[in-house]
Amino acid sequence: MTRLLRVGLSVTLATLLFSGCGFVSKLKARDRLNKGVAAYKDEDYPEAVKKFKESIELDPQFANAWLYLATAYRQLYVPGSQTEEHRENARKAVETYQKVLELDPRNLNAIASIAGIYNDMGEHEKAKDWYRKRLEIEPNNPEPLYG
Repeated sequence: MTRLLRVGLSVTLATLLFSGCGFVSKLKARDRLNKGVAAYKDEDYPEAVKKFKESIELDPQFANAWLYLATAYRQLYVPGSQTEEHRENARKAVETYQKVLELDPRNLNAIASIAGIYNDMGEHEKAKDWYRKRLEIEPNNPEPLYG
């Protein structure tokens, strides 16, 4: 084998190995997401939160992991509850849905969920702002008008 061919193969192999690391992280992120979904279905929301966070650590751009994490936080919030723990879960849900919107600015699920959380918390002016954002994306949908 010529020296040039060996160098070319080495560079190709190194490129595949380094790009494969990202691929492996994405596979692990999806595995954690699936484990989080299983915990969520079992109504083990703290475990679901843990798995979704692990998924995000492995792939910070994984919008579905952010969306599931926000939804799990929302499940931990009890509407109308004034305990600090429940309000903190609502705050975390809103912040996490906003991260979803950084990755996908037109994500209707995130927009509707933020509006709903603010409405449940009695923060009606903030809820109205989010319902209006939803109307900008879905002008023919009457649901945000009732919010």
